[in-house]
Amino acid sequence: MTSTTPSELRTSAPLRAIADRFADHPQVGHMLATAAVLRTANIVTERVEAALAPLGLTMTRYEVLGLIESAGGRMTLRDLKRATMLHAATMTGTINALEERRLLRRELDADNRRVVVAVLTDKGATVARRAMAALSTAQFGLPDLSEDEALHIAECVARVGRTTSPA
Repeated sequence: MTSTTPSELRTSAPLRAIADRFADHPQVGHMLATAAVLRTANIVTERVEAALAPLGLTMTRYEVLGLIESAGGRMTLRDLKRATMLHAATMTGTINALEERRLLRRELDADNRRVVVAVLTDKGATVARRAMAALSTAQFGLPDLSEDEALHIAECVARVGRTTSPA
């Protein structure tokens, strides 16, 4: 492993194996970052799902509830799909499951009856608040990080996929 590999990476067996195997690759840093992001996504998902399980929610169901709540309790299905980047079938299944639990209901938009709006119910708003409290207690699946570290990671990861236009 190169001496430029940060010490935190040396303590993670999967990342250490990549760093050792590809130490001379000119993009070993990118390789390690991708592996770390994918591994972390799995770990965070498990932690978040564990925090939400007592409320009968999955991460995807909470994401939808939370988005609707933050939008004032109403959001079009089209806007939800854009915000979550979920596949249409996954979005439909998620909305169906939340509707079956009476956490939201579908309504047709008063101005355009072709548009379907997801509306948070009182029960849904209560569950969304409880979920937020549970996730806060679990530090959103990142209890190993300080708030400053979490913000730094968020800033770095937010640059991925950001489009830039030529000057």
